[in-house]
Amino acid sequence: MLDRINKAKSSKVTPTVTPTVIATPAVPKKILVARKLLLSRRILEKVLSNLDYSYESLTDTSTVEAKVLSHDYDILFY
Repeated sequence: MLDRINKAKSSKVTPTVTPTVIATPAVPKKILVARKLLLSRRILEKVLSNLDYSYESLTDTSTVEAKVLSHDYDILFY
């Protein structure tokens, strides 16, 4: 019985850690943030900043239509 215990102690398994790769977009997307409410706009801006995305934020929602019709943006948060 002691032989089994000694074998179990001597044959320790070390865990292997594989690195995690976070995928980033190959082509940066143009993002437009045009939220009416200040709080929701700030939260969204903070999330995008933490993800290292660049974006343009509009404080005046009356200019959203012109920006959208220009087709310069890939993603719109309205």
